Amino acid sequence: RLDLRQKGLSLESYQQAGYYLLHRALQSPEAQINGIALVLDFRGFGWSLFRAVGMSDFRRGVAMLQDCFPARLAVIYILHQPRWLGMLFRMLRPLLSSDSLQQ
Repeated sequence: RLDLRQKGLSLESYQQAGYYLLHRALQSPEAQINGIALVLDFRGFGWSLFRAVGMSDFRRGVAMLQDCFPARLAVIYILHQPRWLGMLFRMLRPLLSSDSLQQ
C-alpha cells in the first residue's frame, strides 16, 4: 500500500521517478513511432491519500506530461479505478490544453 508519509518520500519524488521511466521508454524506436501506453494502477490509492494530494501536485503532473514530455501518449489504461477518479478528471480538465483534450 502506498503511504507517502511512512516512506518519507513526496509525491513529487514519485512523479520524477515516473518521468524518468517514461524517458527511458522513449529510447525504444517503436515507442518513438507508435507512442507510449501508460498504465495507472490505483490499487491502495484510497480517498484519504487522494485528499492529501495538493493542486500543485496535479499541476506538476499535468505539466510534466503535457509540456515537458516529448512523446505521444497513445493510450492510458486505468486499473482498479476508484469512484473519485471522475472528480479528479474534472479538476484536471481546466489544466489541459485543448489539443490534449481532443486526443
